Amino acid sequence: MRNLILSTVFGLLALPAVAGSIQGTWASDPQHCSGVYPETQVRISGNEIKFIESACKLTNPTALRNMPEAKLYDMVCSGEGSTWSERVFIGTDYKGLMIYSRGTARSYQSC
Repeated sequence: MRNLILSTVFGLLALPAVAGSIQGTWASDPQHCSGVYPETQVRISGNEIKFIESACKLTNPTALRNMPEAKLYDMVCSGEGSTWSERVFIGTDYKGLMIYSRGTARSYQSC
């Protein structure tokens, strides 16, 4: 009985980490996960985020009060022959991933 209770408690503690993970491949529409529309895909692995023609390094993650699934990052990017940096908000909820930068919010679903 004790083992059952402990495994249930530890299992429940692990749920928010899994639900809030930004790691993986995302797309603006689930049908775009197949690769037919790769320009709508976003891939996040470790501290790198890749778009169709650019790649960015995510640094300085800043937690937000009462928002454990979201963080602000400094992002240094390169692509199409140029480099740039910006601040970006990345978070998850029950619907998927949201990226907010330069005054625009974009939503993605997990592939």
